[in-house]
Parts: sequence; C-alpha cells; structure tokens
Amino acid sequence: MSRVVRVDDEIYAALARIAAELQASLGRKVSLMEAVRHLLERKEGKGDIIELAGSWKMGDAEAAALKREIRRNRSAWRASA
Repeated sequence: MSRVVRVDDEIYAALARIAAELQASLGRKVSLMEAVRHLLERKEGKGDIIELAGSWKMGDAEAAALKREIRRNRSAWRASA
C-alpha cells in the first residue's frame, strides 16, 4: 500500500541529494522511497557493512603508508605489553 507524504522543497532537495549519493555508491538508479528506506535502516542500525566495500579509494602510496603505520603501531603495542 502506498501513502502520500508531503515535504517542503528543502527536505525534497536533501532527500534527492541522498538518493543521488546512494545511486553513485550502488551504481544503479535509486528511487526516493529507497533513499528513505536506506536512511531508516541506518538510523535503526540495520545498515549492511557490504555497502562500504570499495568506498575508500586510495592509491598505492597511501596504502603503503597505512601498512607502515599499522606495523609501527603493532610494534609499539607489543613492546608495551
């Protein structure tokens, strides 16, 4: 069953932006209803972690720096234990 919900222009624009972001991350068209569902699931903590896959874009230099930092922190942690 469908219901009609009225929103002002500001809320509609914000919802459209969220739908566009969701569409870009999923790589497919997204309805406003799906955007609302997505927001509700996030609020209720029902988000799927798989949605985050591939969301962090990094180059080789950044990946190498991150690995070095992890190794450094692990070494420091082991030395303190």
